[in-house]
Amino acid sequence: MSTINLNQFSMSMVQGALALGAGSFPRVIEAAVSANQATALVPGQAVKFDSAVTTGGLPSLLAAAQSDQADGYIVYNVKNGGNLTSGLVVPIMLSGSMWLTVGTAVNQGSAVEDASTAGSIEPVGTTGGAKRRGVSLQNGAVGGLVIVNIEPIIMATAGL
Repeated sequence: MSTINLNQFSMSMVQGALALGAGSFPRVIEAAVSANQATALVPGQAVKFDSAVTTGGLPSLLAAAQSDQADGYIVYNVKNGGNLTSGLVVPIMLSGSMWLTVGTAVNQGSAVEDASTAGSIEPVGTTGGAKRRGVSLQNGAVGGLVIVNIEPIIMATAGL
């Protein structure tokens, strides 16, 4: 995962950053990483709400497996960085465009799913049983960053 260096001299994108210039109007809310989440989450990772947590003022988050319907994606922010552990409040994007890492080469306009590495994407059908997450707005080679239009809530209600 790429990170921001305080000593860098030019702008660079990072995994999980909002792609605001892509014509997207992101819907972002705050949520807390669930105490039931065993491993740290990372920016750009697909998440789902933890229905086992019934108290607290914020929704609780768990990592979404490739075969789970995602409720949103973790947004990168400078304060939290990339090691998001239990109890930490994080922004999540419910819909909009985000920079994600390419796990398997993608073409502009192709439907994408989560790859096995958190925060990365691959063309739909690469992994059996993985849920569609959105559409790549750029061509991308393995390891590069591309803008992906993500609409997990709409896809869930449409049965996609």
